[in-house]
Amino acid sequence: MRVFRILTPVLAFTLAGAAWMPTAAASTARSARTAASHSLSSDAGYTVTGRHLNVVETWVTLPKPSRFAADAGLVGASVQLWSATSVIDLRVAACTDATCRAGGKPVNRGYHAVLDVFDRATHALECSTTGTGSHRCPPPIGSFSKQRIKPGANIMMWITYTIPYDAIMVGAGPSSYTYWLPTQPSSKPGIDFMKARIAAEFGTSPWASPNMKLRRSKVGVRVMSFDRPKPPPYAAEIGDIADHDAGIASRWWKHARNATHPGRAYAAASSLWDDGYGFSVYLKRS
Repeated sequence: MRVFRILTPVLAFTLAGAAWMPTAAASTARSARTAASHSLSSDAGYTVTGRHLNVVETWVTLPKPSRFAADAGLVGASVQLWSATSVIDLRVAACTDATCRAGGKPVNRGYHAVLDVFDRATHALECSTTGTGSHRCPPPIGSFSKQRIKPGANIMMWITYTIPYDAIMVGAGPSSYTYWLPTQPSSKPGIDFMKARIAAEFGTSPWASPNMKLRRSKVGVRVMSFDRPKPPPYAAEIGDIADHDAGIASRWWKHARNATHPGRAYAAASSLWDDGYGFSVYLKRS
């Protein structure tokens, strides 16, 4: 976990808000040239791009899963680091009913943390802290995969890529885990992570087709909000190995234009607030 100084000022920004967003959220939001909202088939949030990114973190209050049982089978929060070949996805998720399918009997189970490593090109799972056999991430995993986080908890989620050890350190709530990459220690980064993403996730990967049945409504339904913690201390959301660290709308990150993945967009992010640190994710009602 890295704690940072407050960073000011943050540049003014321009991002178009979704027309279906609730009026209160749209009217108070700001926008940025340095980041863009985008919905995959399974998640919705913000991505920034840069060179040698090594930290992505956020604070999020986990909602009661039962609130979304009619619409979604699974609800979760995710932080991700993307390289040219791999995607590191730390997810805190909970099923909304006993079968993880939309439209079931609402339940409020605890959230569980999962670290997944995917091949970026094929989307194949390379390893997971909940995997089996060759798809099991190296031990020890311990309390990380066994913990259950209560709905309503305000937690910090983070991924840190450590140099020179080429290790991925992750944390969700009270537990952490270290994933050692199959490379040799070096004074230079063995992997260049050029994308960092913070999102709500409704499937088991950024590309998975989620089990959802959206009801008709005039407005979107807020799922969760991401932001930095209230001071003290301040925490940056994105960082790189050159010690540049700030929120989504920082001048250090490049403009993120995200390709739309195949599949229906089930949710979308609001515009940014809190100097480019905070945003909410809403179900996209038809």
